[in-house]
Amino acid sequence: MIARSPTEADERRHEARDRGLRHLWTAVRIGAALAGLALTAYVVRREGLAVIASAIREALPVLPLAMGLEVCRLLFETMATRVSLGARGRAVPLGRLLLGQLAAHAMLNVAPGGRAAAEVTKAALLSPWVGGAEAAGAGATMQAATFVGVGLMSGACAAGAYATGGEGTLFWLLVGNCALLLTLGVGMRALLRSPRAVAWVERRFPRHQGRIERFRDAARAGNLFAFGPALFLLLGMSCQVAQMRLLSGAVGGSATMAGAFAAQGVHLVMASAALFVPGQLGAREAAFGLAAKSLGTTPARAATIAILAHVSQLVLASLGFITLLAWRRAKRAPGAATPGTASSAQPPGPRAA
Repeated sequence: MIARSPTEADERRHEARDRGLRHLWTAVRIGAALAGLALTAYVVRREGLAVIASAIREALPVLPLAMGLEVCRLLFETMATRVSLGARGRAVPLGRLLLGQLAAHAMLNVAPGGRAAAEVTKAALLSPWVGGAEAAGAGATMQAATFVGVGLMSGACAAGAYATGGEGTLFWLLVGNCALLLTLGVGMRALLRSPRAVAWVERRFPRHQGRIERFRDAARAGNLFAFGPALFLLLGMSCQVAQMRLLSGAVGGSATMAGAFAAQGVHLVMASAALFVPGQLGAREAAFGLAAKSLGTTPARAATIAILAHVSQLVLASLGFITLLAWRRAKRAPGAATPGTASSAQPPGPRAA
């Protein structure tokens, strides 16, 4: 039997269905954001506003250092992006790469499905230097590397949870998170490298065959486990572990490394469970309160750790949104320079036609 070639009518139906899915996704994002705000208000009311305010005042002196650790995490993620771009990464001026990562960091900590939203944003910003399909391919590599990196970190956090609370619920959740995310990361890389999968996409969207091939070539760069980007992402998460130790000690909780890894473990489990809640707002505070015993403190002070971590992230996220707005305005400005023109600070590397 001869397979029927897709017609323009087929593609229009696919595009209409995709638009419907995007509208549904927008509704889910708005609903999740409202749910996160409501959950935050509930957690603060349940634990006591006065108690949480007191704990926040005690921790204020260490908040600048916590924000500095968040900046270190941003720098490591910038390096992960550069590695995921391969040779094309050298075509992007380092300052632009850092600003692009800052804008993506805002999406990571605010948008539902943070990592996916961050990679889409970053790909759009970096595409003038490396090509749209190539930037998207590198974004797919970063997504897989995130699965691998978070999976490995979940394993380390499981050890911390075992040291503080034995084989409790948190320990087994982290073991499961480790196994699930490592499987997803390697599986995603295998799918991106599969000729059959790429051929299926090309058959569905024949007009975009050239872009799909460039996406495939970019996404296949590196090894199956995406160890290069995953290593830098692990280093970034290590900064988060140090941040958890700092904030936990500041509010009167456990200041041990095992306790810090346990706290990071709560964060990672909630990041997976509350994927559609923007920045896990409210959900993370609730989870920290429930895991107070493992963190060596009271529920109110444990929730304060999550609140303070959110504060440091939201400060950088605000700068990221300002960067994103300024970038888009500069792009729309008449006579704005583009990469490859004489006014460009650094010419881009070779791009596929």
